[in-house]
Amino acid sequence: MKIVYIYTALSTKGGVDRIITFKANYLAEKYNHEVYIITDSQNNKPLAFPLSSKVKHIDLGINFGIQYQYNILFRFIIYMKLMRSYKKELRDLLYRLKADVVISTGGRDLEFITSLNDSSIKIGELHTIRDSFRNFNLLENKGIPYNLVAKYYRYKIDKKIKELSSLVLLSEKDAQSWSKIRTSKIIPNSIPFQTTKFSNCSNKKVISVGRFSYEKRFDLLIKAWKIVNYIYRLGTEYLWRRIIKERVRKEYI
Repeated sequence: MKIVYIYTALSTKGGVDRIITFKANYLAEKYNHEVYIITDSQNNKPLAFPLSSKVKHIDLGINFGIQYQYNILFRFIIYMKLMRSYKKELRDLLYRLKADVVISTGGRDLEFITSLNDSSIKIGELHTIRDSFRNFNLLENKGIPYNLVAKYYRYKIDKKIKELSSLVLLSEKDAQSWSKIRTSKIIPNSIPFQTTKFSNCSNKKVISVGRFSYEKRFDLLIKAWKIVNYIYRLGTEYLWRRIIKERVRKEYI
């Protein structure tokens, strides 16, 4: 089977890059599928994670990042030119490859990929909840003009999601957030490593590692660990007496 993944660039040491690389390697090494990863803005940057020699990586060299060198007006014009090039390059490549399955990770290709008649099955694999998809939630908080733009693009994306043959998500919560749009399949992220070392809990420090964005909810972690701090600083009995009170429940829970 010939399988194609579409992603913007494998240059960031983040969760999506790692999972896409891992899945592509697994499908190629374990099941001997012919696997491709098509990127648009790799720009000769090194791959963030090791890619199997059996996986073919093709970069289209569109480089969407150049648009951010200009003001908002010229940025829009340049973006439209880049999108035209991207659509043509990706369409021509998919017609040549004649893949059995094409997997979109929710990038710019999602806007047109379901309209391509390349005979492949189109699958969406999204790594975020619907509320924060494409950062539309940030636009919605900027006022009426931005809110209308966000609603318009949400409508377009929802329509394209419905046109996919299948939608793959990471968790039950993700599936719930997209449930009004369509049903989905759940494939949780894999763990690429195991360890035989465990904490002895002697170091009284807690860390959380992740990008500083809405869906990571560091604000909730701070509130949760403030409660833990009270438990160990003031004593459990004192804390629970305070939590019973309405004002403490409103502040911490």
